Amino acid sequence: MKTVKRKPMKKSLLIIGLIIILASCAKEMSDLQTQYFVRFYGAALDDTGSDVGLTADGGYVFAGTSQNDAGNTDIILVTTDKYGFQTSDPVFYGGDGNESASAILVLNDGYVVTGSSILDGIETFLLVKFGLDGSVLWTSPYVIEGRGNDLIALNNQIEVVGYSIVSNVKRVFSCVFDESGNKVDLDPAQGSPGEYYTSVVLKDNKPFKFGTDPSTNSIVIIKPASGPNPLTSAGNGLSSKIILSQDGGFFIVGTSNPVGSGFKQIIVKKLNNDDLLTDNLSFNTNPIGSDADFRGVDIVEMEDGTVAVLGDKTLSKDTDIVLYFLNPDGTLRSSKIYGKTGNQSASSLKISSDGGLIILGSNQQEKTNSMITLIKTDSEGNIWE
Repeated sequence: MKTVKRKPMKKSLLIIGLIIILASCAKEMSDLQTQYFVRFYGAALDDTGSDVGLTADGGYVFAGTSQNDAGNTDIILVTTDKYGFQTSDPVFYGGDGNESASAILVLNDGYVVTGSSILDGIETFLLVKFGLDGSVLWTSPYVIEGRGNDLIALNNQIEVVGYSIVSNVKRVFSCVFDESGNKVDLDPAQGSPGEYYTSVVLKDNKPFKFGTDPSTNSIVIIKPASGPNPLTSAGNGLSSKIILSQDGGFFIVGTSNPVGSGFKQIIVKKLNNDDLLTDNLSFNTNPIGSDADFRGVDIVEMEDGTVAVLGDKTLSKDTDIVLYFLNPDGTLRSSKIYGKTGNQSASSLKISSDGGLIILGSNQQEKTNSMITLIKTDSEGNIWE
């Protein structure tokens, strides 16, 4: 008997086609779910995020502060792959006091974290280097009352800015360390009582330091070999971050508390170059926020000139992370809010290796512990839901 080849029925072809389409859609949704995400990290007690960096393999490393069983706090270091899944157990660094992290610097051979340790009411500057495997390579032997708030790599050295404490008063602090954490050079400038640095950026291999002067309610930039340049003279300005712009100028973000407004607002400014004069502003955006307390935290400039501004918004004790996108001329283009559950606060923003954004923050559910939050979005701030 001769075998007869039957032609497939049209109905069977339709079913097969639907299966292929559904499988393709499921894979696409699954890919989006891993590519863009909101993930939480932490131990049994309170953990908060401080600063996030990118690793050489496209993943992420972040530093934060973690409460231990004794009720004190330790520095926590976590590394993840590009999907936000931990690549190793969290690393904890601490002693008898309360250790906390401010910023992280990613180097080829490890991660340097700065912050402080508080013991018996005395806050002491802290600088620690971790290996790529999470091991502690060294802790700087330099001892001074104060705190490190930001750090940069400079000529195979590390410069840290923050504040020192002199006679119970904050003063600006800037110090250079070698690759083993030993002090090389200390900026002798004391500044005005109460001044402190929050951020530092390199331009032409020179550090530009960004900070706050509470005595004049102003945000200041310290130009190399020059004095401070006030950028606000009213509004109780608080500094947060300074970065370079693609055209050689600077972007800054901070917070203002205008007298009589009732609410804090996010302020964003761009300086055309390093003249650092108020009339040299390329744009000076209208303060962001009017119906709640807003806080400006971090800022990045994307490849197309779009400026992404990270902050948070608090209203009636409910805090959400906010992300604003500004056009190259400083006008507002769009915004996103992250915070469906719990109180979410922002701490750090970076451009990811695929051109999207990675946001570090903290999340606290009602009557529960605080956890570290890592949010990965596309270039428009969208996440998979």
